[in-house]
Amino acid sequence: MTDKVSKAPPPIAPIRGLSLTPAKPIDWSHWKLMTGVQLREAVSLSVGINPDIRTRAGEKFDKRLRVAESHAETGNLPISAQSTVTLAQFADWGLSVGIDMPPELVAMAKGTQPAPAQDTVTPKPVEPASDSPAIPKKSKRPDLLTPLIEAAQRGETDPFSAAVIWPKMCDMAEKKRKPLLGKTEDGIQWLDGNDDTKFLSLKRLRDRLARQAKSRAIARQSAINRDKTC
Repeated sequence: MTDKVSKAPPPIAPIRGLSLTPAKPIDWSHWKLMTGVQLREAVSLSVGINPDIRTRAGEKFDKRLRVAESHAETGNLPISAQSTVTLAQFADWGLSVGIDMPPELVAMAKGTQPAPAQDTVTPKPVEPASDSPAIPKKSKRPDLLTPLIEAAQRGETDPFSAAVIWPKMCDMAEKKRKPLLGKTEDGIQWLDGNDDTKFLSLKRLRDRLARQAKSRAIARQSAINRDKTC
């Protein structure tokens, strides 16, 4: 009677698409030096995925990419004809719409850069009063355009979208709602607090809304950080 020899089980084949090696961390010092990246790369960085490694992106990446592409189509996210964007612009946009991003990417936003150190200015000596009357300087008055922009934003689900606010501002201009004078080829014509004629273009409105959204996002994040420390 011969003994039966059991065969060894076949080797376990690795699952396709998965890697047992730990993910390579993002080299932020490299990405800071990039003058422009593909939109997919910027979105990958914003969700903590290293664009240099092929991996399954996941649902969070897919949803954020669709949001970024929709904002790029309406001009809220500046993007070149080659579908590239600077990480500073992407970080600014991310703060404006309130998405969560790694702190390394948030630090690239222009609004979070530290202010340059100011040189010490030696005070000028006080000159003796002369007999000639002093020429009065024009006092700086508050921005008269901001209240109208805020009025156009009221009740909107996307108050920082230039595509939403611009038509409402044009309607106000056609109705010559003060300080608006009307709409020309250069944009919306209006008078500032010093009675100087100014023009508001779509690009300038977009920049205003981006700064406004960024300021609110930073303030909101600061409030969250204060609550965590309490």
